[in-house]
Parts: sequence; structure tokens; C-alpha cells
Amino acid sequence: MEHERLGIGDLFRMADQFHDSALLQFAHASGVFEWTTTPCAAPDLAGHMGWVSRKTAIFLNALVAIGLLTKDTRGQYLNTPVADECLVKSRPGYMGGVIEHQRLQWDTWTRIGDVLSTQDVLPWHQEQRLRTDAAANDAFHSAMRNLARANVPALLALPIPKGRKHVIDMAGSHGTYLAAMAHADSELTGEVWDLPGAQRLARETFDEYGCAERCAFHTKDITVPASYDGVKADLVMLNDCLHYFEPEMVSDVLALAAGVLAPGGTLLLATQLLHADGVTPAPAAGFSMHMMLNTARGGLHASPWIAQRMGDLGFSVSEWPLDPTGRYVVLLGKRNDGARAH
Repeated sequence: MEHERLGIGDLFRMADQFHDSALLQFAHASGVFEWTTTPCAAPDLAGHMGWVSRKTAIFLNALVAIGLLTKDTRGQYLNTPVADECLVKSRPGYMGGVIEHQRLQWDTWTRIGDVLSTQDVLPWHQEQRLRTDAAANDAFHSAMRNLARANVPALLALPIPKGRKHVIDMAGSHGTYLAAMAHADSELTGEVWDLPGAQRLARETFDEYGCAERCAFHTKDITVPASYDGVKADLVMLNDCLHYFEPEMVSDVLALAAGVLAPGGTLLLATQLLHADGVTPAPAAGFSMHMMLNTARGGLHASPWIAQRMGDLGFSVSEWPLDPTGRYVVLLGKRNDGARAH
């Protein structure tokens, strides 16, 4: 595999790029972007925040330099379009949950050696931390909802027939995908399966989309075969969850999910696109590292490998884009006649 030759400037960029992350995450957490929806001078912001005026001006200038604020000739600061759209709580495109979730990652990314040295669940792993840290739990599920909302239009455009059907969103967390489908299709009923920490946000999402009477949350672990007893569905979704598991468990979960589908049913699986080399696209390799650090068994799986596992279970698999950047894809599995259930 050939790589573009890196130079010393690239090394400095890698070493320094955490500065931009720190600026973004602190500014969001402290509420700066709420104040700069209209022009705001450094002394005014400093007075509100209890900061030193001179230092506040340097801080705001740094935010201008990385493209999050503008500065006019009077020395007043204003959000750039991306900051105004994505970092202000009242805006429809607010992505603050993602920013806060990443802010809480600082300590984890200093512990790479600890993670590489053990198979054990560690205190900062999500399966441990989200049970005991309410702020981290809220940030995580809010982040997942932020990301899902951006993908809803592409999800609703997938070739899934409308009409009476029952949908199970396995490890569905916030329930946004199910709620959006139910809002668009009045005959659809469904349920989200996930661990208890997601329940409140899922129910809020059902209320928001006006589908609370047709959608429910069930506390279930999708890795436990007993969770599937007596269950049938026309559509099963496994979105952004298989990266929590090692390959053997992924195969088991896919087989269990396939087993609840009615004849002609559909398996819908959304994942970040990762090629078979495990390296490209680069953001996917970085996300796999993120999952390895945050979970005891996690790591992103190559999309062709997942598609092959679905094919082994008797599905015809097609691939569809889920977001404008091409980072996420949907593997849509249609049940073939005679496909075996497990």
C-alpha cells in the first residue's frame, strides 16, 4: 500500500491538532456560541463569564483563526455559519451532544497503553462508565441522536415498502430512526431494544415524533439469545452497534436478528464504511481505534465482511449511502426465498 510522503509540517500538524479540539470543546461547553449569535465584544463576554478581558480576546481570536467565529472592524465576534447551525442549542442542526461526548474522551485517549495491555473491562469503558456517570451517559446518547437526525432523510429514502409492519430497532438507543419511520408511515409499529440508560431519551423521541402509542422501549441485551424468544418482525435494524463486538459475536447477533424476521423480511444495518484493508477510509480506522479504547471488545468491522456474513444467512445485500460525506453506509438485506432462520 502506498502512502503520500509525510513531511515535518505534517508531523507538527498531528502534534498540534488537539489544540483545535480543545478550543472547540471548551467554547461549546462554556456556552460561548450562545453569546456570539449576535455581535459580541471581548470585554462584554469576559464580564459575563468572569474571565480576564485581555485573555478572552486572545481566546476569541483563536476561535476566529480556526473558522468558528468571525471578527469585524469594531472588534466584535460572531458565529460562522457552521458554528451557528451546529453549536447553538436552539438550532435544528445542533450537534452539541457529539462535541460534549468527544470532550469527555480526553482522559481515555491518554490511556492507550493501558488498553493495549489487557482484555479486561476498564473503568472508562462505555459498558462501565455509562452505567455510573449520568453526564457521560446523557452526552453519549445525545451524540448518537445528533448523528442519527442528520441521516434520517437518507434512511427514509431507502427502498423499504410502506404499509403495515413491525420494526425492531436493536441497540436503537435514542430511537430516532424508528420514530422517523413511524412518523412517515402511520401503519408502522415498532420497538427499541437497548440497555436502561437509553430509555428516557427514546421515550422523549417517540413523544417528539408523535408515535409514542405505536413505539415502545424494551430493556434487552441483543447478545443474549433469550432476548429473542417469541419475537417476530418484518424489519430489523442493527444500526451503529456491531462495532461493540468481536467478530464471533457479530456473527451470532446477525444470526439471532435474522431468526426473528418473517418471510420476506428485511435486515437493515447501518455502519461506518471500512474497507477490507482495515485502514481506509482514514476516519473509519480512527473510529475503530476509538471503539477499541472505549470498549473491552470493540472495533469497527469491514463493511464487505459484514455483507458476506449477511449473505451467508441467506440475504441478498445491497449497499446504500446514509450521509452526504459517504462516511456511513446502509447494508440492506432482503430475505431470499428459502433463507434459513436460526
